[in-house]
Amino acid sequence: AGGHDQTCAALGAGAVAENIAVDSHGTAEVLSAAFGRPVLNDGMFNGFYPCYLHAKNGMYFTFALNHTGGILLKWYRDNLGCAEVLEAKEKDVGVYQLMEEKAPGAPSSVLVLPHFNGSGTPWCDLDSKGAILGLTLATTRHDIVKGILDSLAYELRINLETMRNAGIKINELRCVGGGAKSPKGLQIKADVTGCAVASLKVREAACLGAAMLAGTAAGGYAGLDEAVKQTVAVRDIYRPDENAHKLYNEKYGVYKEIYGTLKVINKRL
Repeated sequence: AGGHDQTCAALGAGAVAENIAVDSHGTAEVLSAAFGRPVLNDGMFNGFYPCYLHAKNGMYFTFALNHTGGILLKWYRDNLGCAEVLEAKEKDVGVYQLMEEKAPGAPSSVLVLPHFNGSGTPWCDLDSKGAILGLTLATTRHDIVKGILDSLAYELRINLETMRNAGIKINELRCVGGGAKSPKGLQIKADVTGCAVASLKVREAACLGAAMLAGTAAGGYAGLDEAVKQTVAVRDIYRPDENAHKLYNEKYGVYKEIYGTLKVINKRL
């Protein structure tokens, strides 16, 4: 009755004006943005980006989708990460935290195409498949974890660029959901995209947004802008490292060619 989960997450992240994008990173990963007037053009249509009503009256909304966000790390954990699972139990730490700590800091030597459940936007190709490229005898499982983390940020950048080309203004990126708990993951997003990435004091932004809608309807706030002003606060800001951004740019130039190169082969598979 109040709003779609992504519009509520945007509200809970304070995206009630233009230029702010929200990266909601959980099992899947969603990039969303709000704008003041409908954006209807070939760029939106070809990128499979909807244009519909925001939870805030008078605003419009769109989102991009990557089907494999955190679920890809779960796939790694269940199939290749047995050693990390055991070590995490021994040390009484989170297995995903341990996997990230062991992953290299630099861009991975391997590139992962995270289309393990088909591709999301801007292609929406259900015939696409996952791939790991650049394997050698020197490759470790930790390189693959880093490749997964890098790949999610590359997909995010592709959608950021495609949305901008379609006329969506984005200058600020805020991350919510389970993925926002990872300082390393947030820094990777900043280094890959070249955008400052903010984490928020309340990561469960969709729940907060729904509560703000209810609070406004019950008269607790004069409007959603006031609700955002009183409840949404930034925790940390991760800024891109110039040297790391240059290195990721080189990898990204190769990454952008993987889907098109493998498209025909994956369809045959």
